[in-house]
Amino acid sequence: MPSLEELKGRYQSVIDLAKQRGVHLKNLDLQDDKLLIRGDAPSQDVKNEVWNRIKAIDPGYSDLIADIDIDSSLPQPAPMRRRRDRSRRRGRGAAAGVRGRARRQPVQDRARVLR
Repeated sequence: MPSLEELKGRYQSVIDLAKQRGVHLKNLDLQDDKLLIRGDAPSQDVKNEVWNRIKAIDPGYSDLIADIDIDSSLPQPAPMRRRRDRSRRRGRGAAAGVRGRARRQPVQDRARVLR
C-alpha cells in the first residue's frame, strides 16, 4: 500500500504542471489507496494538458483519482512558451563576425579590422 508521500512524489510533475497552468487544487489526499487530486482548471485546454501528463505517467492511472472541473472565472494562464531554436542565430553573415571580433580587439586594432 503506497503512502500519500510516495504517490505525491510519483505524480509531482502533474501537481507542478497544474499549479503552473493556474489549476486551483482543492484536494490532495489518499482515498482507497489512491491519490485523490481535486481541482478547477481555467479552461478545457489546461485540463487536457493535466490529463495528458497523468497518462504519460500511468496510462491506466491505476493509483490515481483525478476530479478536475473547469472554472472559467479563474484567470487564464499565459500560453506555454516553446524553447527557441538557437540554430537560427548562427549564420548572420560575415559582417556580424567582424563586429564581434572588433569588439574584442584593442581600440587601435579596430580601425584595421573594419576597413
